[in-house]
Amino acid sequence: MTANLVLYAKWTAIEPWELWFTDNRPIGVAGIITVPATVTYAIDSGSEELGSPDPTTLKGKGYIYTFLGWDEDSETTSSPTYTATDKISAQSSGDSIHLYAIWEAQANPSWEVRFATSVPAGSSVTGVTVPYASVLDEDEASAPLAAPTGKPTRSGYTYTFDCWKVVDVITDGIYAGDIAIGDEYETGAIIAAQADGVTIMLEAQWTEKKNSGGGGGGGGGGGGTPSPSPSPSATPDKTEHVQYVSGYPDNTVRPQGNLTRAEAATVFYRLLGDVKPALSENYSDVDADDWFYEAIAATSALGLVNGYPDGTFKPNATITRAELSKLLKTFADYMKLPQKELRTAINLNDIDGHWANEYIVHGAKVGWINGYEDETFRPNAAITRAEFMALVNRMLGRDPKLESDYLPSVVYWADNANLTHLTFRKRLRRTTIPRISKTQMLDRYLRQTQELCAVPY
Repeated sequence: MTANLVLYAKWTAIEPWELWFTDNRPIGVAGIITVPATVTYAIDSGSEELGSPDPTTLKGKGYIYTFLGWDEDSETTSSPTYTATDKISAQSSGDSIHLYAIWEAQANPSWEVRFATSVPAGSSVTGVTVPYASVLDEDEASAPLAAPTGKPTRSGYTYTFDCWKVVDVITDGIYAGDIAIGDEYETGAIIAAQADGVTIMLEAQWTEKKNSGGGGGGGGGGGGTPSPSPSPSATPDKTEHVQYVSGYPDNTVRPQGNLTRAEAATVFYRLLGDVKPALSENYSDVDADDWFYEAIAATSALGLVNGYPDGTFKPNATITRAELSKLLKTFADYMKLPQKELRTAINLNDIDGHWANEYIVHGAKVGWINGYEDETFRPNAAITRAEFMALVNRMLGRDPKLESDYLPSVVYWADNANLTHLTFRKRLRRTTIPRISKTQMLDRYLRQTQELCAVPY
């Protein structure tokens, strides 16, 4: 008697290794920085010459930055591991090397012009883009001022750009120049050279015109008695995916940049949807003509945000990780979002006795918050835009699993478009989110970078 023996070939997938780059943009530098594209190599192949970012010299307020080389540590300040002409030897299957551009800072006396847009009452500024911040030498006048692109939108109304208005003059000492808050500049105007350290804040002003034939009925503005603060009729519709974060004019989202308290309040104000509470504002540093006034006044009225004992809100201060932890909890409570605990043991060694301890612990238990590899949370650290998007999306339960979950028009930004499944799998090894597949985690990240809307900067 004979028997047939069947043998099956067994295959092992050998993944390439990957090399990708980040511009590691110094704080205060605007404009486009182009880095080499992400490259994958066979496991027996080394890289080509690494190359340089473009440009290799940057100008920020008070400093000129010169490219030194590349390093896997973004905090390196001198003697980076690799130069532009270096090559990296072959790596193991599936490895991913992330290189950061390293910049040398040299003092350079300079002043700055920054731009934002006002938000006419009842309108949306989605699609309005203001010019880049402009850093100039102390003896250099500004370029002719350009108008924003795009216009605010509101049903039944048309908006026309009017002028740039000075809303703040910031300096480390006593300002001795001739520019005053309230000054206005038309398109094409030139601002005279200013002293070292001065920042001129300009805000776009708009003329509003009601369209003829618009549907009549009650006025939109004005001095009537405000209605009581409403309660949400239902939890937010997760299938609608309200857009809440915008990128910059140079098509970047700057995931490692920080968020101000005013910007955070604006995000959560937009996430309220149709909830429009009576406005409440008693902060000495928030004026009715500030672009963030309505967002801060509304979220304050609902108890989502609050100011400081000295009566200020500090709208331009960066929001900390602790402050966002509280904001997530108060928003989720108000909107009646699900808050099912997924964890019981929380290992964060730097939050005992902190004023936000209960909010941080709650956020960690329900899966919104993760700490760092050294088991710290760093509650007083400024939160990055990437961390902010991740935490907000976890709170909202945005976890796309199907192709149909994606928005019809996918947005990719210049400084995150190089992410691939291979890169993200490498990052996944450091995450602490339980019971989620690698594909789901990648989809979650891509969704976070797609759900973008206008928050004026």
